[in-house]
Amino acid sequence: MQQTEMNGEEKQRLMEELNKKEEVQQKEKAKKTKLLKKIKGMEEKLLRGSEAMEQAMKQEQELLRTQNQLEEKRREQLKIAQELKQKEEQQLTLQKCFTSQQEELEIKGQEFQKIHVKYSQVRGELDDMQDVIHREREDLMDRIRELTREIRMKHLIIDQFIPPNEYMRIEKRAEWSDEINDWIIPNVQYTGNNCKVTKANKQEGKPDHSFFDNVVNLADDSDEEDFEQAATKRVNEAINSILIEEDEETQLNYQPPEKQSVFFRYTDDGAVREDPEEAAKKEKNKRKRLQSAKRPLTAKKKKVDMHTVDVVNMVQSMSSQQNLDQNEKKQKKQIFPKAQGLVKRD
Repeated sequence: MQQTEMNGEEKQRLMEELNKKEEVQQKEKAKKTKLLKKIKGMEEKLLRGSEAMEQAMKQEQELLRTQNQLEEKRREQLKIAQELKQKEEQQLTLQKCFTSQQEELEIKGQEFQKIHVKYSQVRGELDDMQDVIHREREDLMDRIRELTREIRMKHLIIDQFIPPNEYMRIEKRAEWSDEINDWIIPNVQYTGNNCKVTKANKQEGKPDHSFFDNVVNLADDSDEEDFEQAATKRVNEAINSILIEEDEETQLNYQPPEKQSVFFRYTDDGAVREDPEEAAKKEKNKRKRLQSAKRPLTAKKKKVDMHTVDVVNMVQSMSSQQNLDQNEKKQKKQIFPKAQGLVKRD
C-alpha cells in the first residue's frame, strides 16, 4: 500500500513538472513567433522600399532619356530653321537688281541694321550667360568657404581635445558604409558616454546590456505595434539621458568666477576708471587741504565786500577744476565713450 501511494505521488509530481515545462515551452514559442512576425514585417517593408526605389530609378532614367531626346530634336529643328533662313536671304540678295547706287546703299544699310540688331541680341544673350556663370561660380566659392571653415573648426577641435596617437588610431579603424552613406567607427558602443551608462547600470544593480540592445531591444515584450516607433522612442530616451548626465557634470564642475568690482567716474570727457582705495585717499587729502586752508581761530576778521568774495571763490574753484581736469586727462590710459545724461561727480 505504501509503495503504491509513493508511486502515485511521484507520478503526480512528474506530471506537474511536465505541465510546467510545457507552459515554459509554449511561452518561448509564443515569443519566437512574435519575433519572427516582427522580423518578417521588417523584411517586407525593406523589400517594398527596395522595389519602390528601383521603380523610381527606372522612371527617372526614362524621364531623363525622353528629355534628352526632346532636347536633341529641338536643336535639330533650330538648326534646320537657321539654314532655311540663311538660304532665303542668299536667294534674295542674288535676285535683287539695283537701278542705282543710292538704292543699293539704302538696301545694304537696312541689311546692316538688321545684322546689327541680331549681333546685339546675341551679345546680350552672351552677357546673360556670363552673369549666370559668374553667379554660379560665386555660389560655389561661398560653399567652398563654408566647407573650409567647418573643416578648420573640426580640425581645431581634434587638435585641442584628441591626442595625435588616438586620432591616428580612429582614422585607421574608420570604415565607409555605402548603406548609410557615412563613416562608421567599430566598437564605438564601448567608448565615451556609453561606458558611463554601463558603469551607472552596474552601480545601480541593473543588468548590463550592449548599446544596441538598450536602444532597439528586440526581445522586449512591448505592446507597441510599430517597431520603428519603439526604436526611435528608445533612441531619443538614450540621447536625453546622455544630455542630462552631461548637464549634471557641467553643473558639478562649474566654479563661478571671482566678482571684481569696477568703479568709473564720469566727467565731461567720458567715463574714467579708478580704484576705490585711491579715490578714498584723494578725498581724504582734499579734506585735509580744505581744513588747512581755513582761517585760524587767532586771525582777525576783515570786513570784505561779499560780492568780491564770491567772485574770488568762483575764480579759484574754476582754476582748481581746470587743473584737476588736466591731470585726469594726463593719467587717463583708455578712451571710453562720452556719457549721456549723467551728472559730474563732486
